[in-house]
Amino acid sequence: MKAIRRALTSVGVFSVAAAAGFLMQNDDRIGSLRKVEAGIPLGVHAIGTQVLSSADPAPVDPPATGTADPLQISLPDLPNATIVDLRADRQFATRVSSAMQAMDRETAADMEYTGFGVSCHTSDLQVTVRPDAALRVSMASSCHPSEDVQITHAGLTISATTDANGALDIFLPAFTGSGLVSLAFADGDSLTASSDMPVDLKDLVRIAVNWDGFDGFRLGMAQAPADATGTAMAPVGKTGATIAMLGGPVGATPHLAEVYTIPQSGLPHSIRIEAEVTEGSCGRDLSGLLLIARAGEDVVREPLVVTMPGCDALGDRVVLDYPLDPVPPMSVALNNL
Repeated sequence: MKAIRRALTSVGVFSVAAAAGFLMQNDDRIGSLRKVEAGIPLGVHAIGTQVLSSADPAPVDPPATGTADPLQISLPDLPNATIVDLRADRQFATRVSSAMQAMDRETAADMEYTGFGVSCHTSDLQVTVRPDAALRVSMASSCHPSEDVQITHAGLTISATTDANGALDIFLPAFTGSGLVSLAFADGDSLTASSDMPVDLKDLVRIAVNWDGFDGFRLGMAQAPADATGTAMAPVGKTGATIAMLGGPVGATPHLAEVYTIPQSGLPHSIRIEAEVTEGSCGRDLSGLLLIARAGEDVVREPLVVTMPGCDALGDRVVLDYPLDPVPPMSVALNNL
């Protein structure tokens, strides 16, 4: 029994000693970890509010309050990176470019169709008569979207532009009973159509000045009101007269016109044609066309050519008086032979 007790005692003493050694060893490790977390270097002992080093027992200032600086880790510098397109992006762009080139209309046969496969031969021009002895000109041409066109009727030419679908719908005072209208595209294609019924001018007299460019002629008998546009004839005065501005600022040299309509009973003996001296017209010849239409008579077309004063007369006006006799002047008659 004594031998067994000694053995148990020895085992117990050994166990206690081993446990004590384990605790002491781990206590050092735990203390080291706590020192690292508290920002205290290893080998430095914290006593109260003072920190003493084993090498230098002299007290030092306490650490600054607040969160300790995080552990600084230095990483190696990475090489400079170059941003490049992904290979898939380049391949996709190449496929799109090839597809667009394949869609280009290169042959004469391809030019007869739009990019959506619609035949260009479906272009259609229609002319209908309005109650005010005017024409409504409607056109649809899918192969001519947003394109400048020239519209001609009885020698009067104006400019217009189709919409994004190649359509056009404009107003045009009639000068002939047939209402024949032609439309020319920039690529040389053209369309022609007549009105669906005869145009009756009745007792109306229609006078127009037509010119090319931004500087041209005006009819001085009545000033066009602000609402005188290419969509209707605006009334002027109390004689039943109307006036309309036709054409638009299309391209470098647009075709424009001013049209004056008045009952025969209120027609004056002469008309006044004016041309303002501007920076674009001074010192050169200004040319245009005068048109006069009466019911039952041929349209009178008289060329207008005026030598404008020099540029020192900017703002002045050149005024021409043109007689409206039943028989046109000799120059007009000879011009229509």
